[in-house]
Parts: sequence; structure tokens; C-alpha cells
Amino acid sequence: MTRDIDLVVAFYLKDAARIETVLGEEYYVSPDAAREAVLHQTSFNAIHQVTLMKVDFMIRKQEDYRQHEFTRRVRVRVENFNLWLVSKEDLILSKLHWARESHSERQLTDVENLIATGCDVDYLRQWSARLNLTDMLTRVFP
Repeated sequence: MTRDIDLVVAFYLKDAARIETVLGEEYYVSPDAAREAVLHQTSFNAIHQVTLMKVDFMIRKQEDYRQHEFTRRVRVRVENFNLWLVSKEDLILSKLHWARESHSERQLTDVENLIATGCDVDYLRQWSARLNLTDMLTRVFP
């Protein structure tokens, strides 16, 4: 478990301009950082001022795969709150990408653990080939 919350958001400039209002006074957030993140399809964060919990907002990229990934998100109810979570297979593909970029064995261990709980192997093989991640996938799933 990480110490922050990661959100992928489909933000536009108008959303970045009103982020302070949406989050409220309990969060520190820079509207300028949000605006830059939207313009460059990167990320920005907000910090809850009481708990110091950090929320990372990652702007959804416009690539075909990222658009497809967003349509596959899964709705989950936690207590009285609805959440949308990335599908397990798309999380695996992201972790394979992060592992390649960062040379992180931790990401590969996470992938192994996720695969061990069951997943759509055909989907993983198809998209890992399209995303040039087959070499990473075969490291954890021959």
C-alpha cells in the first residue's frame, strides 16, 4: 500500500480552474499546477491539510490505449461511496510500463501478485504486444 491516493482524471482547463472550489479549504492545491498538468497531460497533487494525505491527479492521456483503459474502469462501492477503479489487467499493463521506466522490481512483484489472483491473459498478451511490453510481461508470465 502506498501512502497517497492516485486518481486518473479526464480534466479540461475549465476543471483545473475550479479545482480549489471543488476540493474545498481542507486541501492545498495549486490551480496553476492543475492547469499545467492539463496542458501537458502530466499530473498535479493536492494535500489534505489536516491528515497530510496526498492525492495525485494524473491527467488521462489522449493515446488510444489510455482512452480504452478509461472505458474499462470498474465501479466499486465502498461503504456509502462509489468509486471507479482501473481494471486489474490495465493496472498490470501500467505497472509493466512503470517497471520498465524505473527498473523497479517492486512493480514486477506487484504484477506477479496480481496475475496470481487471476486475470484476462488474452487481453494482457494483446495489449502488451501493442504497447511494446511483451518482454516485460514474459519476465513475470512466460
